[in-house]
Amino acid sequence: FANDASRSEGVPSGLYDYSTSDLMKDQLSLARRKTSHIDAPLMFGHVVLPGCISFYKKDGRTYAVGEGRWLLPNPKASWCCRNVSLDQDVIAPSKTQVLIIRILKGEVGLVMEQGVEKLLDVGSHVYNSGTVSLVGKKQYANDQYFSHGRYHYLRVPRGKLAKVWAEVVKDGVRSLVPRLLGQGEHYIDSNMFKYEYGLVDESDPYIHHGSVHIIRVAKGSVAKAMHNTKPRLLGMGDHIVESTQFEFIGTESIISNLCIVHETITILRVPLGKIALAWKDNEPVFIDEPGLYEFDSPDFEFVEYKNADERLIQLGAKKIVLVHTGSVGVTYDGGILKILPNGRHIINSSNHIFHSFLSTQEKSLRLVTLSENEKFARKSTIGRGSGAPIGLSSTAIEECDLTVCETRDLVKVGLRADVFYSIEDPEKCLNKIDSEELEDLVRETAVSTLTNIVRSTTLNEIAQSKHVTAGSPDVSTVPVFEEIGDRGGNPPPSAPMRMFFDKAHDEFLSKLHDDFMSRYGVSVSNIRIESFKVRHLMLKFKKCLKLQLAIVSPKHESLHRRIIPSSAR
Repeated sequence: FANDASRSEGVPSGLYDYSTSDLMKDQLSLARRKTSHIDAPLMFGHVVLPGCISFYKKDGRTYAVGEGRWLLPNPKASWCCRNVSLDQDVIAPSKTQVLIIRILKGEVGLVMEQGVEKLLDVGSHVYNSGTVSLVGKKQYANDQYFSHGRYHYLRVPRGKLAKVWAEVVKDGVRSLVPRLLGQGEHYIDSNMFKYEYGLVDESDPYIHHGSVHIIRVAKGSVAKAMHNTKPRLLGMGDHIVESTQFEFIGTESIISNLCIVHETITILRVPLGKIALAWKDNEPVFIDEPGLYEFDSPDFEFVEYKNADERLIQLGAKKIVLVHTGSVGVTYDGGILKILPNGRHIINSSNHIFHSFLSTQEKSLRLVTLSENEKFARKSTIGRGSGAPIGLSSTAIEECDLTVCETRDLVKVGLRADVFYSIEDPEKCLNKIDSEELEDLVRETAVSTLTNIVRSTTLNEIAQSKHVTAGSPDVSTVPVFEEIGDRGGNPPPSAPMRMFFDKAHDEFLSKLHDDFMSRYGVSVSNIRIESFKVRHLMLKFKKCLKLQLAIVSPKHESLHRRIIPSSAR
């Protein structure tokens, strides 16, 4: 191709310098010879009109004459085509081998000269050999790509890439390789050049053409690929790879994905407050430091994330036990009980097994008399503090919360009471009794102790008590007797005798506190008696009224006399 640095913008460079053509040299040499046409005198000869051209033949050759009056004195010469208009892009007179081609600005001519492809640049081209044929003309503005034999023209718009196959010579061997051409005009002189795959957007995140790969990785992402059967992760930026052993798999965000796994490569992002659990070389690994971690090993396997505030985190033989204040951790190291105090404990031994957490805080337990079936039903209830089975009426629930026993004068009564206890020596407690059975042990022992205390007291002694909860002076005073439909309507006793509840409290703790502490490491710290009920209906009415009348103050005596019939008194 001929390059013209002075050409105007948009005009292609010279494609064919016809002045160097052997055909043109022959034509110019012939033109310099003496021709057979002369100026015609007077009114003789042939007149060629302005803007036209005429042709005559002599000895098998064709000659052209321009505007004027011409005469052919040689008898061998004769006019073959007269007054042909020059205002034509292609002039090919009949019965001649003349071919005149005019190429306008922005066009290129495609001709065949003796079977060889030629391109014609801007201008007029005259052939008189008979060996040139016109294939056609192409406009650069209308044709993005055209080819003429070995010559190719390709215009790539801005923001696009063209997929082509280009000829490359390496070590004397010619081969076709894939190439991506950027924006601009491209002129190619090659018999092996191919353009057949169209255009692609230059901004596409992945462009693939044969063995050429362009991967654009956005900020905050990584690209997964395989190269020579090995996994690869590509970071932010543009990556150009030319290899037949390269395979692009996809991209993943390292912002939204805490873990990215690609074959043997693992990228972990551990945020604050998380712990990553993984296996490395068949050993459990905990990663708790915030940051970005990368592993490239077939012996590394990510398992899951855990919250750092979880009480128990375990993977294989490794454990993290977080023991809160008010509880201890129960573990067995080689089958031997080991108590973990408050704090964070890391266990790496497979023989050191975590069992459970055990609360050492003080608990309250409602004292009720339960059968075996009732014990089983109570374990499946909602609200263990109330101890009330689901589906019972309010009256039935009240009856379930009572400790039923008999006084010394054989009156069946019910007490609503709570006992308070805590585990002071967890190791001693667990060596003596299962933690799940501790509650039943405390309840049954407390109920038995309280029943024995009530059996040693008469109903009248119990009724003379003022304070509901011995040992808890901050609890407000409520009536000892609760009447159905008149809860809390009775005035409190005004002149109590010796406090039964104080006696029950002191006697209860003296019997249980030291015994439970020495045997089980459990501290029984207090008992609270909330209310008292007479279980016999007749005694509940008559005896209660008499007892209340006996201890009522004078200002209420008239009221009692009005509501109590003489027969009842």
